[in-house]
Amino acid sequence: MRKRINKAIALLAVLGILTGSGTVVYGNEENIADQEEQLTKEKESIYIDNTGCYEGMETSYSEGYVPEITENEVKIVLPLLVKGNLKEKKLHVHPDLGSATQAPYVYKNYDKDVVEEEKTISTGEVRKVYYVSILLQLKEEREAGTYPINWEVTGILENGETLTQTFSTYVNIDAKKNESSEDNPTDQEIPGTDTNEQNPGNIAVDGDTGGGSSVENTGETATEVKHNPKLLHIETKCNKKTVEPGDKIKLELTFQNKSKKETIRNVALRVGSNNENVAIRNKTNTWYFENIAPQEKITVKVSAQINLGVEGEFVDFNYTEQYDDKDGEQKEETGTIAVTLTRLPKIQWEITALNDVVYAGDRIALSGNIMNVGQGKAYNVNVTMEVPGLHLEKTMFAGEVEKGTSAEIDGAVLVDGKPDKEKYGNTEGNFIITYTDETGKEYQDTLGVITEIQPPVIVTDTGTEDNSKRSMQWWMICFVSVECILVAAVYYFVKRRKR
Repeated sequence: MRKRINKAIALLAVLGILTGSGTVVYGNEENIADQEEQLTKEKESIYIDNTGCYEGMETSYSEGYVPEITENEVKIVLPLLVKGNLKEKKLHVHPDLGSATQAPYVYKNYDKDVVEEEKTISTGEVRKVYYVSILLQLKEEREAGTYPINWEVTGILENGETLTQTFSTYVNIDAKKNESSEDNPTDQEIPGTDTNEQNPGNIAVDGDTGGGSSVENTGETATEVKHNPKLLHIETKCNKKTVEPGDKIKLELTFQNKSKKETIRNVALRVGSNNENVAIRNKTNTWYFENIAPQEKITVKVSAQINLGVEGEFVDFNYTEQYDDKDGEQKEETGTIAVTLTRLPKIQWEITALNDVVYAGDRIALSGNIMNVGQGKAYNVNVTMEVPGLHLEKTMFAGEVEKGTSAEIDGAVLVDGKPDKEKYGNTEGNFIITYTDETGKEYQDTLGVITEIQPPVIVTDTGTEDNSKRSMQWWMICFVSVECILVAAVYYFVKRRKR
């Protein structure tokens, strides 16, 4: 039991938070009921299996799952279930670790694809689950604090639609863990658990114990330890699934008095950003609350403008809490909320327009210009054609186009004639440009084509003639020649008989 408490020093229980429509419970019956009620309302959804204790877990999420931690690594398990039919039974998981400079994690690609598989839980029951197990490396030098991880989970439904859920978890890293071992612990209460059960022997636990004091029994001296109430940020909601530079966003930030006994008084909560390209658009960025009761939640709504010039993969919002405890002593807490930026490409393009009339057998040269006016690089940019009776000599490929740049393309259209009985006549279709963003998501745009296909022409020394007209002239020449020969023959035989 002592070993489990020591493990919790560097990592508090992962607090699951709803972002978008993803749900993670905290480990009580009320939250489990809320999750079940929400799932019954949704046709398709991705959610965490709260009740199963899987490989790599000592307890289920509903019982207060705590990830496994070593000196330099954190192992997090997410057993995911899906309501709905997924194509290929596969999910893509992307952990967004927050600010690269402030977060304690070593940054690299932790993305992974998981498929549905059968896993045996601690009770012996076999369940079909999308089992996610990710090992996050910790920096050798890191600051203590609570750090968010936004889990972006996507899957493709059988009807082709994309199903997306985002789960936000908060990991509490204690910097003392890097310099201590199990022989020199700093004991903490695991949120959502009973102090006496997790901490026998009256060892002091500094955490969300509901205030008051306890006695630390060291065997030699007794020291009174005071426990203060905590106002913790527990949830972030955004009105946009993806946030791009130039967007106006609205955030709902939820905080909770985690104390079970003490009321927090005279609370001043300020939200801002140190990023010069982020502007808070509220009339005020400070909120005042006279009292926040034990376990009570408060929500503040923040409007912000993300300017086009913003750099990096994340935008950080900072909050500062100032409040009084029951003795009137002022406390201050600070924290950071990281919002992931999505930089999408946007292509504007033009290409040679075909004439109103084209002729079978023609080869028509094309040229075009592709401009990326978006915020992200466009990958695998190429142009194809879908017009009955016409086709490109080869795909027109531009490759990668950086934001704010353009690329030239060239190629040729071959005129074959329509494949149906009426080979010639009006035809229409599209030039199609296809490209992807850095995540591999594909985009398409089209330019319409309308033209008329006519029979082939033959070029002679005297000019260009329609092939059908030339064919008719040849038969006329043959007919006149034969007629002249017949007239000459008749004249010859008539004259010969007169002799």
